[in-house]
Amino acid sequence: MASEPPSEPPPTEPISADLPPDAPTEDAPGRLHISSVVFRIVPHARAMVIPALAVLFASSGSGWQRWQAWLLLFIVPSAIYEVFQYLTFRYRLRGSELLVTSGLIFKRARHIEVDRIHSVDLKQGPLHRALGVAEVRIETAGGKEPEAVLRVLAKDDVESLRTSLRRAQGRVAIESGMDTQDAEDAPSEREILTLDLAELVKLGLVSMRGAAVAAVLVGLMWEFGIFERLDIRGRIVSVSDVTPTWQMAIIAGLVIICVPLLLIVVSIVWTVVRLHAFRLVEVSGNLRLTCGLLTRLTATVPRRRIQLVSVVQTPIHRYFDRVSVRIETASGSAEAEQKKIIGQRWFVPILPTRRVPEILDELVPRVRFEELDWRPLAPGAMRRAVKLEIVYALSIGLLILLFSRTAGFIAIPTLLALLTLHGWLDIKRTAWAVFDGGIAHRRGVLTRSTTVTFFDKVQTVSVEESPFDRSKGMATLDVDTAGAGAAGRRIRIKYLERETADRLYRALSGRAADTELRW
Repeated sequence: MASEPPSEPPPTEPISADLPPDAPTEDAPGRLHISSVVFRIVPHARAMVIPALAVLFASSGSGWQRWQAWLLLFIVPSAIYEVFQYLTFRYRLRGSELLVTSGLIFKRARHIEVDRIHSVDLKQGPLHRALGVAEVRIETAGGKEPEAVLRVLAKDDVESLRTSLRRAQGRVAIESGMDTQDAEDAPSEREILTLDLAELVKLGLVSMRGAAVAAVLVGLMWEFGIFERLDIRGRIVSVSDVTPTWQMAIIAGLVIICVPLLLIVVSIVWTVVRLHAFRLVEVSGNLRLTCGLLTRLTATVPRRRIQLVSVVQTPIHRYFDRVSVRIETASGSAEAEQKKIIGQRWFVPILPTRRVPEILDELVPRVRFEELDWRPLAPGAMRRAVKLEIVYALSIGLLILLFSRTAGFIAIPTLLALLTLHGWLDIKRTAWAVFDGGIAHRRGVLTRSTTVTFFDKVQTVSVEESPFDRSKGMATLDVDTAGAGAAGRRIRIKYLERETADRLYRALSGRAADTELRW
């Protein structure tokens, strides 16, 4: 009798790699890398550099020897304290929270819910990369400072921590019935944008950071009296007395040409050093950017944390047919870190205009900027704006007239023409639009910006009236996003008809109330 073939086992559902059936609910305690002692002592030593230099220049040899003892007296206790911090510092994942503990006598424990963690950002200087370590910053929604700073971890430990957090976040998401697509164990990267050297050079020309660096240097030289010690004015006078006029004219011309060129070079070098190898990628549904030549920084921004998106274009941007894209997130510390990373708070510091729809679709897929129905301001807005500009022009012109009659007579008509044109162009360009997901606002003459925020990020909506607004039947609509407190996190539309402002207020308040506030 032939035996029946063995029956196949019933099919089973595949188990997600990010949520294995034996996923631990509590990880073993983790420790900092041994080199963390060095990285924790360096800030203390750096704080003593300026006092030490001051003592070195102000003291005699014997005085400096006495001060060496005082400097050691400050540094040695700091070093001992940091060694104890290293020995007692622990971090571990316990259930649905990350527990960070430190201290021997005075113990400190920080409990961080994993569902509030929205990024694990890294900072790597040249020494970090040489030792294969990184400074880790745990960012949460709405925090003004990082919830935890792990200074420093080995790169393998960083990846292990990220993986454990994704697993824990996936478990919490499943328990709460939320989408778990971001909780992947082996996330894949998809490149969105890279900036080559040519783009960084253009960005250096746009930002002109060299001018800011020069201003700081001149201020320091003035503060410490270096100009007086060098007697620059006296040297110029003495040289001009023995140099023919035509040679002095050539020298002055060379200075006028070389100084701006030097500022441009400094700006370009600054930009290349800060943004070298800039790369924006998508990882597990989140946006991650890395950049930096000497100090390599990594910042992660979940799409759901984006509160506001702004596209900005200055005159130099327009010359190169480029724009910059700025975002605001729910975390104040993340915003501060973005400022450190790219210097001017730009998430995408420079971008060809033709790629704007593509990049915006990556940042905020729910918005189609080209399809927005832009609406103008109140009919009387142009007249009010031009009158205000005329008041400004006359005030400045009369002030100049008090010091110089000739300059004042030239300044008044010039300012009247320029500021009146500015007011007219500003009102002509300013517009607003409401779409399915939120509200948009555009404005600007020389520097133009288009800003968008979303109903599920709106925290407050208000209508404001000045006495002049009431007399003209106008009002100002103010839309503030979650995580309020920063001036950039709002849309403020002036010169709306009062009826329009009230209608927008009711619509936005209703939509925001019906939409769950998402952090």
